[in-house]
Amino acid sequence: MIPELVSLSPEPHWMILRRSLISFFSVAGKKSFWVLADQATVSCGNFATAILIGRAIGSAQFGAYGLLMEVYLFFNSLQSALVVYPLTLRGAVLDKAGLQRLASVCLVLTLFLCVPLSLAMAGTTVIFHQSGILLWVCSAMVLGQIQETLRRTLLAHLQFRDAIPGDAISYLLQAAILFVLMRSGHLNLATAFVTMAATSAMAAVVQAFQIGLGKIARHHLPGIVADFWHVGRWILYSNLALIVASLGYNWTLALRWDTTQVAYLLVIVTPMKVVNPLIAAVAGVIVPSVSRVHHHAGLHPAKLAGLRYAALGFAALAPYLLILLIFPAPCIRLLFGKNHPEYLALANYLRIFIATYTLSYLANVSLACLNGLGNSRASFITTIANALVSAAIGLPLAYWLGLKGVIFGGFLATATYFLFAAWQLIALRSSPPGAQTAGAN
Repeated sequence: MIPELVSLSPEPHWMILRRSLISFFSVAGKKSFWVLADQATVSCGNFATAILIGRAIGSAQFGAYGLLMEVYLFFNSLQSALVVYPLTLRGAVLDKAGLQRLASVCLVLTLFLCVPLSLAMAGTTVIFHQSGILLWVCSAMVLGQIQETLRRTLLAHLQFRDAIPGDAISYLLQAAILFVLMRSGHLNLATAFVTMAATSAMAAVVQAFQIGLGKIARHHLPGIVADFWHVGRWILYSNLALIVASLGYNWTLALRWDTTQVAYLLVIVTPMKVVNPLIAAVAGVIVPSVSRVHHHAGLHPAKLAGLRYAALGFAALAPYLLILLIFPAPCIRLLFGKNHPEYLALANYLRIFIATYTLSYLANVSLACLNGLGNSRASFITTIANALVSAAIGLPLAYWLGLKGVIFGGFLATATYFLFAAWQLIALRSSPPGAQTAGAN
């Protein structure tokens, strides 16, 4: 509770609330400038990439790109559960030398996981008749995971400013190269994934030098692997449920209808890409910050720390969502140009998706707080609830109604996702075992 709201001051309540919120965001903003700067780098690059590809290729090929990227991101989420999340949680309380050693271990684990994930990614490209770009898609995924592991190593110690140079290479340079390719008439799925792979590799080299990787003690590996599995298994189970809650919608559209329907869905989702990494930014700072505050001050201050960053993120997100809500068709035309007039009919679907996105943001920051408190099992429970609603309602609607079914079914599933996440955070009265320093020392 904000202390000013319970004072006996004769000042009007709205003035007290206004002063409190100004103070609240002033403190949070000073601590979060580099967080937002880094995520602006990532979000602008991702957003520009999707827009450039969407403008340059036809709707059927754009749908194929959407399918491949959805699987690409799903496999990234599996690596994130087993490597990146434990790295963030354990690395937050390590000293610099310990973090360097842990980063080296995480790179080894990432390369190990990339073997089965690459085989699965290759199979996906064949299923959707894109075998000609198989090598480039797999290379982009592997190098992207390596770069994300190194990036998250920096973020574990809240070094967002240091992460900006590498992220600018990985995301802004990527978008710049794609722009040149588009202008020269050479932008297609193959050149897009080659560019993603190349910029991820360059960024990984920069961030590896920044971190200064430490020597791996082989006798520590079994203990670290076991600890990472213990920490990340519930996140893994949660992310596996995305097969239904996320991939299921795209695959249903592609197999029951066609890839053009997937392209339409991507048009609705793409305007969020400019702010989509904001969720990752806020979650990325919430997990280590909540972990540290919990370690030193206890449960209630840790929850308040998470709330501060969640509120700051939503304050940055709200104006953009409001613009999309009021002017959906002009925004679609501005983003995708005049060569795709059929996209303008998606304006009302975009409005509904904005409500879905807002609920998704609130759910994800709630889960980030729970993850920072070491309660990763909450993510599993929440995601399973989302998956069950998707399987029971969302996917049947998608099968029978196509895009309309995806939009309405997705809203119901996301509402369930939010309610379960918020309920578990509010209901948490006692803290689970606190994060302990990983065996990297």
